[in-house]
Amino acid sequence: MKPRFFALGNQQLHSAALKQHSVTRRMIGWISLFVVCLLLILYSFSQFDHIPLSTLTRDPADITGVPFYFGILSTLGVMLWSAATGICAVGWLLLDPSHAQRRFLAASALLSGLLTLDDAILLHERVFPVHLHIPENLVLAGYLALGIAYLYYFLPRMLSTDYALFLLAAGFMGLSIVFDVIMPFYELATFTEDSLKFIGIVFWLSYFGRTVQGILAAAKRQG
Repeated sequence: MKPRFFALGNQQLHSAALKQHSVTRRMIGWISLFVVCLLLILYSFSQFDHIPLSTLTRDPADITGVPFYFGILSTLGVMLWSAATGICAVGWLLLDPSHAQRRFLAASALLSGLLTLDDAILLHERVFPVHLHIPENLVLAGYLALGIAYLYYFLPRMLSTDYALFLLAAGFMGLSIVFDVIMPFYELATFTEDSLKFIGIVFWLSYFGRTVQGILAAAKRQG
């Protein structure tokens, strides 16, 4: 009886190991594909616009020679945007495919990712208006439409979360936009605008961190 028991155990372990190796191989394949595609895009962009490759890969402070603290609040903001994007994406991955909240987390990850890119490479200020010749106001209108659509579809679900954090995030970022539009450029106005935006990002990350934690905890209890 014992040899058979150990044989069955070994078979199960072997089967589990093969399954794990298969999953790992797929992950390595997808990760490698993503990295290769990204590097090819950077290389192609460099060749097309005659930009030195090092300009696309080195740290901006090294390229420009500015002190390390230049734009530090903006850099921290991008890091927090990225954290919110990652939290929502991981929550989406951990949920069962049939879970009702999965679509909400996917949309939240995409929205946070868009805002991350916008803050990191100045999409609506530089990329679209200067390089793609799409007016900044049109881009901002598109962002507003996306935000409205997001709230239209997911507001009922958000009302069961700690939505006060989301309202604070939207409120502070809205105030930042108002300051940007009505105030002339000078040190105190710029500091106020950027500070309001940063506070909004902190609340944005807090909201989605708290929300994803609650969704995963509820799913675990139900499962």
